[in-house]
Amino acid sequence: MEQVGDLSLTLHDFTTASSMVTVVAWQARERPAVLVPAYALVRTEEDLRRIYPDGFMTFTEAATLIIDFDEAPGDVRALRLPAA
Repeated sequence: MEQVGDLSLTLHDFTTASSMVTVVAWQARERPAVLVPAYALVRTEEDLRRIYPDGFMTFTEAATLIIDFDEAPGDVRALRLPAA
């Protein structure tokens, strides 16, 4: 996974070609996956940490993006994988 400088920009780049994305929290048993408009995912790190404290995975038809929040604010890692 690579360090992310600007999470909002990373999410914007990931969702640009999609109208909807699926989002799954690390605690999938406690929080079910949701289908949301792509623009709704482009939020600040602070907003997303409140919703997904440990991170999340998001999917489009073309790829998967894994976001991992470490303990310190600003310490965000991401991994983008092509669709199978």
